[in-house]
Amino acid sequence: MSQQFFMNEGVFDLPELPFVDKTVHLLKAPIAPGKELGLVVCRAVVKAERTLDEVVSAHLEHEARSLRGFTIVGKSAGECAGYEAVDVASKYRLTDEMAYQRQVHALIGGVWMMFGVTGPLADRAACDELLTGVVASFQLRTG
Repeated sequence: MSQQFFMNEGVFDLPELPFVDKTVHLLKAPIAPGKELGLVVCRAVVKAERTLDEVVSAHLEHEARSLRGFTIVGKSAGECAGYEAVDVASKYRLTDEMAYQRQVHALIGGVWMMFGVTGPLADRAACDELLTGVVASFQLRTG
């Protein structure tokens, strides 16, 4: 017996193995010559005993180790599709300029979801506007 995996372009069969969906979507949009905004949506199944704060803290520790000059500039509680969320704004150094990153994290049915936008620090308002719109319009599919 097989299981079906759905994606935007179609559907395919997988054997009955314990596959875990760790889909990452990455979208990019130019905003000026040589500048772009990146939108990423990540997901991962988390152990039932892990809290949202623990998952976010682990992710931010990874970011601090991976991104040069990583600094959190804001963190607040929020909501995503009716679920508790954590909203984090940060900055870090790219090769020749500072980047701005804003992320919204939520645990939805045992799945960590992170919506993130990255762009030049000077375009912080555009990053915030994009992420606010994405999170506000996000709806869970049923069926």
